[in-house]
Amino acid sequence: MRLLDRYLRKRPNSGDTLFVGKYGRMTRSGLYDVVRDAFVAAGITDKVFSPHDLRHTSASHAADSLSESQMMALYGWKDASMARHYTRQVQQQLAIDAHRTASPLSRLGP
Repeated sequence: MRLLDRYLRKRPNSGDTLFVGKYGRMTRSGLYDVVRDAFVAAGITDKVFSPHDLRHTSASHAADSLSESQMMALYGWKDASMARHYTRQVQQQLAIDAHRTASPLSRLGP
């Protein structure tokens, strides 16, 4: 939040536009370029990342701690099916982890 607050204070006055490029409102391709360039600058070049990858990762991590309605509000989804998609993934992983713990095979050792 601190970095977002700093950005909001330093960016040019842009009304209700959150991200601003050199020539005003940032386009989809401009946002894609910013994300790609950030990963390249961090030395991560084995995959091309997009803003969608960041959104997907964020939703995946948020699914275990946010309610369906909170996820819908945060990500701007109109339909709860997207929130259920991510929470279902979390529930499946929890079930797999619980099975590994409870399985008699896990007690046999390495």
